Amino acid sequence: MNKLIAFANRQNCEAIAPQYERAHKEAYLSRKKQMEKYEKSVEEGKELSLDQLVRSMQAFYIVDNEKALAVADKLLAADPDSAYAHLYRGNIFFDELDSRCVEEFRAAMCANHRMVEYCLEQIGQFALLSGNEQLLQEYRASAPETAQEAYDREKQTEWTKKIPLHPTALPAAVLESIGARLNAMGEDLVAVRAYAADFGPAERPCTLVAVEFPRGIRGPLLGRNMDDLYEFLDSRPEDYTLFLYDKEVARALRAAGVAPFWEG
Repeated sequence: MNKLIAFANRQNCEAIAPQYERAHKEAYLSRKKQMEKYEKSVEEGKELSLDQLVRSMQAFYIVDNEKALAVADKLLAADPDSAYAHLYRGNIFFDELDSRCVEEFRAAMCANHRMVEYCLEQIGQFALLSGNEQLLQEYRASAPETAQEAYDREKQTEWTKKIPLHPTALPAAVLESIGARLNAMGEDLVAVRAYAADFGPAERPCTLVAVEFPRGIRGPLLGRNMDDLYEFLDSRPEDYTLFLYDKEVARALRAAGVAPFWEG
């Protein structure tokens, strides 16, 4: 038996080895760094950007749920409809089999259609785990329609060159906040311009944000820039789709008469 266990352990180690460095970085080093960044901001009385607060909440989740909830409170103070704050509050309450998770998941998916599939699944799981028959019946009755609405909205927020753009109706303050996030990205930011244009139904448009980088900028640096901006936009209440500025996007923006709202 001992030989069998030792063999199984060797097999597991060999299977894990190729992914160990990446997994260690994601599960430990990156999370620790984010926690330290948040703690430092608290000590210095500084506010992190929305995406950095969300990353901090993600880092503390499970490791220190009290701090994760404290970060969620900060997000909700800035925006009562903060989808990620509601999502992680829901996750924490779900793990504790606390019925408050249901309303948190409902709030999260109302605020961000991309969270609907996950939140519906969690509500259904909670209904089963808690033995709440009434909730289970409500889930079965409403889930298909809710999922369809989210799918329809997902299609409305997908942009192709065949879909015309028009100048964005976002308030100047919102564009300024996006520009401020770009300015705050530090010395790693190499973008030169950013554009915003709307498409889709007039009553509920989606905003295309296109970021222009110098020629030749590719690889990890470009990826970090786009990831940071995507997470910031996804943390906001409006609907966005993020694009690299290329010939196709540039042509559509020119046709709509859209000028950059930010220049680095």
